[in-house]
This record gives sequence, structure tokens and C-alpha cells, in this order.
Amino acid sequence: MQRLRRATPIALTLFLALVGGAFAGDNAGVNFTLTSATTISGVGPGETVTLDIAGSGYVAIKNLDVYVTVSDGADFNLGSSTLTAFAGWFALPGQLVSGTTDQVRVGAALLGAGGVDGDASFSVSL
Repeated sequence: MQRLRRATPIALTLFLALVGGAFAGDNAGVNFTLTSATTISGVGPGETVTLDIAGSGYVAIKNLDVYVTVSDGADFNLGSSTLTAFAGWFALPGQLVSGTTDQVRVGAALLGAGGVDGDASFSVSL
């Protein structure tokens, strides 16, 4: 399967990271930092692109939704994409956001009791 149709650089931008209510309530002060490169080029068929994201100020989070803007979502095997979060979390493969061709959504959730507090990092691989 062809992973990238063009030889042009693929730009990956962390479009939005929403951590279960990060914009309201106890998690309104959560800060996210993309700790890996914001632009990745020279990616060929079968290669994986990984974004590392650091978060600080979590208060009992139980789910993550990460939106990534790519050059063309059809260039990726989204069924193989992953979000590696915290121990005990269940991740769902990526999918294109409805009505777009360049926005990929990847998520993960904690299905048990508790949540993540403080500072922690996670990775998204496409």
C-alpha cells in the first residue's frame, strides 16, 4: 500500500488536543507541548510517523482525543495508527474527521476507575 503519494514533505501539526474537558472545569489549565518535530519530510511507503506530546496539569483525566492535520489522510493506513498513553488505557485507531481529507482523530480512554493526575506524555503514531 502506498503510504505517501507525493515526494513533497508532509507537514504534521498538532491541530487540537482535547483531554476530557480540558477547556472547562478542573482541566481548564492543562498545557500541551509537541515535543517531536512539527514538520516531517521524506516519509515513504510503509513508514510510521510518531508525534510525542507532553501534557501538564492533568486532574483525573480519563480520555484523550487528539486531532492531527496531515497532507492527505488517504496516504496513511489509519487502521494501524495508535495512541500510546498511560498504563491501562484502551486506544482506538485513527479515523478521518467527517467532512475532511486532512484531519485525523485518534483517541484513548481509561475504562476503569481513577484517572491521570499531574504531568504525563503520550505518543500518536500514524
